Amino acid sequence: MTGVASYSQGENMQAVDKSVLITGAISGLGLALIEAFLKAGGRANICRVSRSRPACAKSPRVKALPMDVTDPEQIR
Repeated sequence: MTGVASYSQGENMQAVDKSVLITGAISGLGLALIEAFLKAGGRANICRVSRSRPACAKSPRVKALPMDVTDPEQIR
């Protein structure tokens, strides 16, 4: 796939000065992606439905955006 990086087990991902937008970051794959991206030095923007700030957003490199991705008006 062009433009998509893949990493084998044991390779080091470099994410310094890079940002991602992750939905479903409260648990499961979304949370694992945030943890890996932060470990690699990146920043993350996460979408959240509730008003509370999720535990994964405690890092100063994570910005929690109040957004329900199932609502078309909120994702414009």
